[in-house]
Amino acid sequence: MGGWELTLPDRALYWNEITRSIFEVEPEFSPALEKSVNFYTPEYRNILMKSLDDCISNHKSFDIEMEIITQKGAKKWLRLIGKMDTESTPQKAYGVVQDITKVKIAEAEAKKSTLLLQKLSSQVPGSLYLYEFSENTGKFSFPYVSAGISEIYEVTPEKIIQNPEIIFNRIIPEDLQRVIDSMKLAQDAFTPWEQEFRILDSKGNIKWLSAASTPEKTEDSSLWHGYLQDITKKKEIENEITNSEKKFKSLFDFSSDAIFLFTEDGVIDCNDAALKLLGMTAKTQILGQNPADFSPEFQPNGQKSIDAIHEKLEELTNREFYNFEFVHKRYDTGENFPCDILLNTIELGGKKVVQSVIRDITARKETEAHLLRAREQAEAASRSKSEFLANMSHEIRTPLNGVIGFTDLLLRTQLDETQRQYMSTVHQSANALLDIINDILDFSKIEAGKLELAPEKIDLLELGGQVADMIKFQAHRKDLEMLLNISPLVNRFIHADPVRLRQVLVNLLGNAVKFTQSGEIELKVEVLSSSSNNPTLFRFSVRDTGVGIEPKNQQKIFEAFSQEDASTTRRFGGTGLGLTIANKLLALMNSKLQLESTPGKGSIFYFDVAFETEQAGPIKTNLPLSIQKVLIVDDNDTNRLIIHEMLALKQIQSVCVKSGIEALDKLKSGEKFDVVLMDYHMPYLDGIETSRNIRKKLALDADQLPIILLSSSSDDDSLQQICQELSIQQKLVKPIKIQQFYDSLATLHASKDTNLYRPLDNLVTNQDEYFQAKMDILLVEDNPVNMLLATTFLNKIVPNGTVVKAHNGAEALLKFQEKRPDIMFLDIQMPVMNGYETATAIRKLEDGKNPVPIIALTAGTVVGEKERCLEAGMSDYITKPVLKVTIQKMIEKWVLEQPKTEILKAQSVERLGVHFDKNELIERTGANGELIIQLLDLSFEQTDSFLVEIQQAILVQDWDLVQSLAHKLKGTAYSVSFLKLGKIAGELEEIKEPTLEKVQELIQELTQEIACLGALKPAMLLLN
Repeated sequence: MGGWELTLPDRALYWNEITRSIFEVEPEFSPALEKSVNFYTPEYRNILMKSLDDCISNHKSFDIEMEIITQKGAKKWLRLIGKMDTESTPQKAYGVVQDITKVKIAEAEAKKSTLLLQKLSSQVPGSLYLYEFSENTGKFSFPYVSAGISEIYEVTPEKIIQNPEIIFNRIIPEDLQRVIDSMKLAQDAFTPWEQEFRILDSKGNIKWLSAASTPEKTEDSSLWHGYLQDITKKKEIENEITNSEKKFKSLFDFSSDAIFLFTEDGVIDCNDAALKLLGMTAKTQILGQNPADFSPEFQPNGQKSIDAIHEKLEELTNREFYNFEFVHKRYDTGENFPCDILLNTIELGGKKVVQSVIRDITARKETEAHLLRAREQAEAASRSKSEFLANMSHEIRTPLNGVIGFTDLLLRTQLDETQRQYMSTVHQSANALLDIINDILDFSKIEAGKLELAPEKIDLLELGGQVADMIKFQAHRKDLEMLLNISPLVNRFIHADPVRLRQVLVNLLGNAVKFTQSGEIELKVEVLSSSSNNPTLFRFSVRDTGVGIEPKNQQKIFEAFSQEDASTTRRFGGTGLGLTIANKLLALMNSKLQLESTPGKGSIFYFDVAFETEQAGPIKTNLPLSIQKVLIVDDNDTNRLIIHEMLALKQIQSVCVKSGIEALDKLKSGEKFDVVLMDYHMPYLDGIETSRNIRKKLALDADQLPIILLSSSSDDDSLQQICQELSIQQKLVKPIKIQQFYDSLATLHASKDTNLYRPLDNLVTNQDEYFQAKMDILLVEDNPVNMLLATTFLNKIVPNGTVVKAHNGAEALLKFQEKRPDIMFLDIQMPVMNGYETATAIRKLEDGKNPVPIIALTAGTVVGEKERCLEAGMSDYITKPVLKVTIQKMIEKWVLEQPKTEILKAQSVERLGVHFDKNELIERTGANGELIIQLLDLSFEQTDSFLVEIQQAILVQDWDLVQSLAHKLKGTAYSVSFLKLGKIAGELEEIKEPTLEKVQELIQELTQEIACLGALKPAMLLLN
């Protein structure tokens, strides 16, 4: 302990030698007050000076602890005591300095140990305690109890320490004396103590506790270090196990199933049911035996029983249990019997034992055999039914094929009005009969569970267009407006069964046309919900303005063979199966038809269905930048809205009016439009008269104001001449399809240059030129009507062809070997040798070398028939009744497709030369066809984005950005040998003083050239 003095008033500081050694200063160090304060760590310097000043000024003593850093850099803790001596002369403050570093370290360690003990105590399940017993007084206490006691006794540790009797007062009387006696015994023997006992909690519930402690001797008492733990749950589990063992024993003894317990030494126990099963009277007959001893030598599969048992036991080592069927043998009769066996392992007396539960399944096997025979009979009946349906379909369709085919041919000949009317009635009646047959066959297949979906990737926009095309003729004949409302924002590609989805939609639209006398029909497709992790939920709806359905009949129409009422059935006809079939098809898609209808106003049939979708890029059409504003003239509100949304998707402004009079007023007011979309059928002033007024009275020619006419399919013949007269450049057939609509706008301003912009498919002057070639056709058909019809079709389609006829498969094989045909049409159901056998035999003759196209002619009504045809080696499939157009498509697809491609390639060379140097690109890419396709696709994507970006730059007249984009386009164009496009882009880039007029003129050229390249893209790919 060192000393210090501070003399006043000069505040001279003195340290004795011990103090100097504490601060580890040099001998010559002079302890001035200002220097000495710096030894103290910063947080204590103010405290020191304040305490010293208070001592000098107010004569207050101080005793403080502080941290210093010695002159040698060591950290130390000091106790600093000071007081004022006022009686001395001069006055002075003095005191002592004590090094308490070791004390501080000890305190820190103690605190750390205390915290650790508390932490450990809180983590230990239950409570730690220290129990002290005084041998002199006979009293006891709890000097320490951890916090865990609160959960056990529902009191704080402090209360236990204050009143230790609480621990014993809660012990139930039946256990208290035992606990006290065991404690005395451990006290006398001075040995560890352990005991389990029960207490009552505050709610009167019993808790089981486990307590244990170890003794430690002191001078006049003994200390017991121990723990206290709640073991209530453990006791409950033990009780459950005890009860479970009792139950197991009861189940074992009284179970109706035979139970065996065995080890590798054999059976060690079994119940009475086991003895009865094996025909034994005492356990001594079975104990020690191996399961193979009461089994036949071989199992039904030929495996030895002993080997089978070893396999099952080996398999059990990898499972919790093992269930299988086996055959055992009775002891008394030697009879074999089938049984169901469940093996599992249990532990008895510390040893693993296999438990085998065996049930005799002789009765079940007899029932299964009976059910198998019944199922085979049912399947045989089902096959007979399917064969009957196929045969009936074939027999019915055969005469129908002749009726429909020959009436179709007759309708194309010169007939007077009465003959045409009679023949048209026959043709319609035959097709109506065919629809009825198809409905009944479809219904039969669904009822028999023979119909399955075949999902594939399909284009939703294309499917909607196909469905609309199938219905629009019927709708337009009744002067109904046919609307196709598919949002352009939906994902185009879905995974669905196109045939069955199309069938449902055609049925709903067909009904809508049938029951609607005036107004409109709308097919609408919208998205209800969409996420990246789940299929997209679509709503398909068909709306009409027809007769509507009474609420009481709205459920009835979904029943088979039912319509709204008897009078409706007579008035509209039909089988009443359509909606039933549609609903059953939707059930296969996890959906169902729903209906909203108001009598006299119309109906909405809709269904919600989830399909997997694929993202598709935007609809690619390069619309001219000159089209900024469009006038829509249509009396139908829904159609105006659909067209408006299509234009909005391309950022084209539109103005809608609902009559020709309003359209003329708009144009007379001086409002400017780039295009007019004109509906043909409108009240008061129709589309033709309105267009005539625009051309004649307003004197707006085709260059000033192009017109696109919207018409129905039934108007074609009458409109062609009028459109030419009024310079109407485009005519669209309703319902409007988005791709077709955009393509019309894209080619609108280029229609003058017909050689440049006409579609590639029209390059060949006469499509029939393809069918002038000579070819040999083998026709195999046993029905004379069908033979005559097909021969007539073929002679008309291929006038220079030779049709070789065969009436059965065997005859066809001979004809085939005599002269190999170019294509073969083969009926399926024939005598002597059917179509499947014939196709298989022909493919064997060919041995895989240049196979001849074989087209199946079949009724197509049995599930799997198409697949069976393909498996037999046929190339394609035609469903009867056979039509001329169907045969023509097959010949074009399988015989003429390659020559057509060559003609197209030859006629494309001249057009491509100005716009695209294919030789340069081939040379640059080393004739890498795959790379050329990738480069072309990428280039067309960039030209699409260029038109959008350049339009935005022009709007803000950012000429630097315009020329930068032109430079980028020029590089893209020349990299794929788009020569003219690169030249125009270069001119735009090099304009020295850009103006809006100059830029727009070149942008128009660029737009037309990009549209031209888009039209020529198929030809580029053909020439690759």
